[in-house]
Amino acid sequence: MLIYSPQWLFLLPGFILSLFGGVGVVALLFGPITIKNVVLDGGTMIVAAMSLILGVHLIAFGVSTKIFAIGAKLIPKNETVHQFFSYFTLERGLLLGLLLIGSGFWFIMHALLRWQAANFGPISYSENIRNLIPGTTLTILGVQTIFTSFFLSVLSLKTLNLKT
Repeated sequence: MLIYSPQWLFLLPGFILSLFGGVGVVALLFGPITIKNVVLDGGTMIVAAMSLILGVHLIAFGVSTKIFAIGAKLIPKNETVHQFFSYFTLERGLLLGLLLIGSGFWFIMHALLRWQAANFGPISYSENIRNLIPGTTLTILGVQTIFTSFFLSVLSLKTLNLKT
């Protein structure tokens, strides 16, 4: 049963999706990429952002599942999980989430200011989307990080007997 191995069900696919998605968003942030006759642009950036969001979500599921499985005594306690919680605290998770949201709002405000500079008229789609995709992606990841932090803190209270 895959619940006994959340690293294969959630963590590995999550890390792979996050890696490729994150690299794709960052690479396309500076402009289109042309490989032979193929142009990677805004549409590719949207797919990369989706991969990043899904990957982070899978990682959160994986960590949550691992903690639940330990608490339900489906799998043995794990030193790696204890090490994670010796570093992770609710406060650090909230701070990371707020930093992600702030970074996202920075990109969104940058797009808004560029639109304002054009008197709220037409602006370059390609330039605008390069601000809006990272902005919305970072905002989504920030909100997800905040609520995942609360959820992990609740799960860890019983499972690990740690203060988070």
